[in-house]
Amino acid sequence: MELQKKPSAKATPSVKPAPTAKKSFSLEDFKKKINNNEEPDKEVYWLKMSEAWQEETGLPGIAKGYTTLFRGFSNTGKSTALCEALVAAQKAGMLPIIIDTENNLSRERLKLMGFDWDNGFYIEIDNQYLLQEFGLKKDKGFTPTEATIEDIADCINFFLNKQEAGDLPFDLFFAIDSIGILDCDQTVKGRVH
Repeated sequence: MELQKKPSAKATPSVKPAPTAKKSFSLEDFKKKINNNEEPDKEVYWLKMSEAWQEETGLPGIAKGYTTLFRGFSNTGKSTALCEALVAAQKAGMLPIIIDTENNLSRERLKLMGFDWDNGFYIEIDNQYLLQEFGLKKDKGFTPTEATIEDIADCINFFLNKQEAGDLPFDLFFAIDSIGILDCDQTVKGRVH
């Protein structure tokens, strides 16, 4: 007796999808789309600092119109550099806006370094001011009890807007000591809930 094989079901050939055509990518075109073209280099103007500063950093001072961050371990001179910059800014006619979140910038120390507290040519901001003027005025869905990094950003924008409107007709020098201790809105909100 001969066994007959069952007819096998025909396997449908597997059809591989055609590969996706690779698009050519140009970073320059992408930057143009998002309006992020490189700006031409602009001349740098310096807030002149001491010879000691210049010797240690190799720079004539702090670049005006840019953000400068002093970073380092405790007792490495960050606050001293900030104090020197505040004195230099005030002497150069730039309005110092001192945002002291640590209550660590001693008035006496600044005075000894040459800062003139008597002329009134400065604005001094602490955590309580940041909280009252910016933190509590935002609808965050909670009542904050401490100032945040967003409050500093709002504060800086407030003064820049005043400058742009002509209400503050000076070059501004923002000195922040320190952003390292501030949390963001979300972290503060997380602790409340």
